[in-house]
Amino acid sequence: MKRLDGLAWVPRATSHMGCLEGCVRRLGIQMSPGWLYGGTGHAFFINVDEDLCPSGPHSWPYFHVVPKLGKNLGLQVDVHATHKSHKDFAERQEAIWGAVRGAIDRGFPCYGWHYEFIVIAGYDETAYLLSGPMDAPRGWREFGASSAPGFVEIAVVRRREAAQDRTVAKDALTFATQLAKSREGRADWGGFAAYDKWVKGLESGGEISSDGSGYHAAIWAECRGFAVEFLQEAGRRLGDGGGELFERAAGHYAQVRDSLQAVARLFPFPDAATPEARRKEMLEQLKGYATDQPRRKEAAGHVREARGAEGAAVVVLEQITKSL
Repeated sequence: MKRLDGLAWVPRATSHMGCLEGCVRRLGIQMSPGWLYGGTGHAFFINVDEDLCPSGPHSWPYFHVVPKLGKNLGLQVDVHATHKSHKDFAERQEAIWGAVRGAIDRGFPCYGWHYEFIVIAGYDETAYLLSGPMDAPRGWREFGASSAPGFVEIAVVRRREAAQDRTVAKDALTFATQLAKSREGRADWGGFAAYDKWVKGLESGGEISSDGSGYHAAIWAECRGFAVEFLQEAGRRLGDGGGELFERAAGHYAQVRDSLQAVARLFPFPDAATPEARRKEMLEQLKGYATDQPRRKEAAGHVREARGAEGAAVVVLEQITKSL
């Protein structure tokens, strides 16, 4: 067994950031979780569909955005990917297996996706040593490939020179303001549209994903909480008279966070520390909550509040980006 000591997933609702946070710690980079979430853009991301499908947090070009913005934070994130539809899939998959082993041999942490993001802390002759929020096949031919989408996506993380704090803030907030209105050129994929779909799904009276009802609330409440921390830290770091705007934006995002935490309390989702027996109970409980129309109506009100607060926040973020 080859293992990187000190490398482990950090328990977060947003498993991608939990993996990257673990990699940052292993590399010895001093960085707050808020700076990581915000600097990579994840603190400002949201993706929800009307049926609250839990695939939303993983259905966006995360391995384009996070590596691109991560460079500003001093993170070189190199992604190795393939799909089982490729004719030479076996060869590509074996090349990824070799790249991961080579990276770990050189002391570089890795993580990959198998329904959730999971840290690859080491390997033996046939399998990965995993650390993450869920059980996954350790065999290198099964990891990722045996998931329903069939993607094998593994990132190798290294250190690089970080950009100036002003660049970190400007690029992250530019991403945030653009994302709010559209994603990949589509307004219906933007952040505001995600809130609107969330409200519509809750108020429709139709079927929604019971798992997704709590899963979305936990992830986006966590992200917006770290948006608050990122903005407060950015204001302190830049310290050139723009602190008032950063504090104002942070105040709006605190309202978003609080509203989404209220949704999370209505649809409590088990976290990584929840014992398996209790986890099953909570997921079963969510099935009843997902059909509870008064509960859904109350949650929709909180989501609508969050949407309004985010709209006010984006106005301030646009002012900040112009000043930067």
